[in-house]
Amino acid sequence: MELKVLNKQGQSMKAIARISGAARNTVRKYVRDSALAVRKPRVSRLDAHREWLVARLIQSPGIPASVLQRELAERGCTLSGARLRDVVAKLRPKAPTPPVVRFETEPGVQAQVDFATMRFGEVSFKVFIAVLGYSRWLFALFVPDERVESLREGHMSFFDRLGGVPQKIVYDNPKTVVIERDPSVQKKHRFHPALWELVGHYGFVPHLCQPYRPQTKGKVERMVRYVRENFFLPTVTRLNAMHQSLSLSLLNAELGRWLTEVANVRQHRHTRARPVDRLLEESPKLLPLPPVSQPKRYVPSARKRLSRPPVSAAARSLCAKPHHCSGRSMGTRRSRTWFKVSSISPRHVTSK
Repeated sequence: MELKVLNKQGQSMKAIARISGAARNTVRKYVRDSALAVRKPRVSRLDAHREWLVARLIQSPGIPASVLQRELAERGCTLSGARLRDVVAKLRPKAPTPPVVRFETEPGVQAQVDFATMRFGEVSFKVFIAVLGYSRWLFALFVPDERVESLREGHMSFFDRLGGVPQKIVYDNPKTVVIERDPSVQKKHRFHPALWELVGHYGFVPHLCQPYRPQTKGKVERMVRYVRENFFLPTVTRLNAMHQSLSLSLLNAELGRWLTEVANVRQHRHTRARPVDRLLEESPKLLPLPPVSQPKRYVPSARKRLSRPPVSAAARSLCAKPHHCSGRSMGTRRSRTWFKVSSISPRHVTSK
């Protein structure tokens, strides 16, 4: 049909052959004889057994293609395994997809938190994102990394900007949040000490998502895409056009303005209301901020060195005199000999 259209447009046989890539005789044949323009359907050896194959798949949905290949061979139809797998994949009945049930929460009950990476070319930034479950009020902050200090700074800025604390916060499973999950029903997870300091200071309850199931915190997952497409990419391209160097302070200044003027005053697609308007209903249900503005800063304890027990000066002086020590004499530099100092205490003292 394309060849005939080109011919109707006034193209010559040679021009049509050059455009289509077909031989000139092939072009002439299809242009002159319209009956050849319609391809004849190919006849497959499987056509005679297609109804049986469909019924077999309905009867046994999980039957493998290798078994069907053997049964077809008994019926006199031989097909390659790859060809039969392609046909079976198209004919196999699909399991019905369960409907997605949107989970809604009461005002002040839940917030969802996550880290995301924003990339533009070779430039990448980390951003802390939090969203309230009821009002969809959005908060975001660009941070240098996903470490404990960034998690702490993100929470503090989120609570200060919000003016309250949600009762429960849903997290993914990073090491800055949970060190070890408890697979039992009790769900006694081992949370990071830095997160526990935030929990003890602000009074919220941490909740972990089911692994490999991002739908558990789908609200913040959707906000990651929203921030990337509606703020980050337009802002970065605009700043690059103005020859401004990107920095965390500049991006956070632009982000704060965008959150106030665009993100939280838009009409949400699902709630059909502005997040700032629904926040007025949610704010009285939030937990109040503690009187102390900042929680205790988490300081990781240094790894304890495996050293020998301390030796007092009196013990060293006694060990220098063999008649005060019971046991063997002092060993070589490589060996460790334990002495019992009877005149001071029953503790053990080691010497070099």
